[in-house]
Amino acid sequence: MEKEYFIEEFKFTSSIRSNYKFFNTFKFFQKKSLNLINKKTKFYTNITFLKKNNFLNKNNLRNVLLMIAILVSKKRYVEALEVIIKYKKFDPIFKILKKKILLKIRFDIFLYFITRPYYLLKSCYKLFKRKI
Repeated sequence: MEKEYFIEEFKFTSSIRSNYKFFNTFKFFQKKSLNLINKKTKFYTNITFLKKNNFLNKNNLRNVLLMIAILVSKKRYVEALEVIIKYKKFDPIFKILKKKILLKIRFDIFLYFITRPYYLLKSCYKLFKRKI
């Protein structure tokens, strides 16, 4: 696997450790409340593998477009732009994709700075809550 694939994502998550049937006896708002206050157990949920870029070639642009779609959906814009720049001379659609990705980057940066105050207030609230 090391020769042809690489680990794209190794995602950890957390959940309340209990019997599934028992946990489902609670009502919707009780479940939501428990998810907020109960200590959770960490575990991994997903390991994603991607094939390395050496399978991409100019004769099979479908694979190139598929790789770009996967990279954009995973918000790995720099790698998507690398692939686009490498293959943009073979098809004019890559120029359009490059513009769209650059626009998406600008939009995500804008959203990042707009939402920062919310996350700062949220983290301050958590610190205040711990001290009490």
